[in-house]
Order: sequence, then structure tokens, then C-alpha cells
Amino acid sequence: MMQEKIAPKVDATDWLDQGDLFYRPRDKTEFFDALDILTNDRRGVAVLANNEVMLNHYCRLMISRLREKQLFNLEVLLPSTTNSLLKRFNKIIEKVSLDEALRPAKDDSPVTLMVVNDPHLIEQPQWALLSQLILDFPGANVQLVVFINAQAWPKNDHAINLFGHKLHRWTLSDLAIKDVNLL
Repeated sequence: MMQEKIAPKVDATDWLDQGDLFYRPRDKTEFFDALDILTNDRRGVAVLANNEVMLNHYCRLMISRLREKQLFNLEVLLPSTTNSLLKRFNKIIEKVSLDEALRPAKDDSPVTLMVVNDPHLIEQPQWALLSQLILDFPGANVQLVVFINAQAWPKNDHAINLFGHKLHRWTLSDLAIKDVNLL
């Protein structure tokens, strides 16, 4: 007679949400904190990692979750000239009057999320201009979501610091063997 092997019950709720995998329970918590900051605090998020695979995983996951929310208009920001960046920003704020753009955003106004996947390709003058536009025109309701491969762009602090409190940093630490074993 053959005996069946009994598999232990595994509780994976710390690593899973809606079928999506998180590398660590802490990443899951920080991921939802970042979504909360985007949605409720109306601040942008910069996700930094040394591991490109992890960064891409959380980038796809975050963009997927943001697309589910009706609150956001997602726009991808690619490297551009100063002139094209100004034109793009003007197109975003043309939906509100100049007076409204200069005032704090209304709670019910749509949010434009500018998603930056290759921030190391954007030059410093464009970062300075973008931060100035976002900070000077709060009523335009533009938030930034930046995914930073710290190995490709080790000197990212200067550009990110331009946004001050308007940009929350989420730094993904490298996976340790202990994390892999738990997973």
C-alpha cells in the first residue's frame, strides 16, 4: 500500500496580494504605503533599487495597480528637450485656469502621474524644470512616479532632492539569502 505524503500548509499571505508576488513581506507593506502616498497624500514616489529585476517587477506591479484606479491619468515621461517638456506640461495644465493651477489642487481634480522608467537618461536641466513646474503649479495636480536603477544612475540624489517633500523615496534593499529562503 502506497502512503501519501502530507504537505505542510503554507501561509503565503505575507508574500501575495491578488495573485501578485512580493519578494519580502516588508516590500508588500512599503508597496501599499507608496500607493497610499500617491492616492491620499498626493505626493509622488521614487522607487530605488540596485537590482534591475526587482525594480522591473515592482514597476510593472505598481503601474498595473495604478491603471486600475480611475483617479489617475498615466503619462510616460521620456528624455526630452526643455521645449518639448514645456509643451507637454502646458497640455496637462490647459485643463485648468492659470489661477487654479497656482492654487492647491482640488480634492476631486484628476491626477496626472508622470511615470519615468529611465530617469538616468533625463538631463539635469529637465529635472530642475520639471520640479519647478510641479511645485509652482500645484493645481495642475501632477505627481511623479520614478523607477531608479541605482547602478545605472548612482548620482540620482541631486535630481530627486529637487522635489523635496513632494516625492517619497522607497528604497528596495537587496535580497539576502535569508529572504530567499523565507520566500
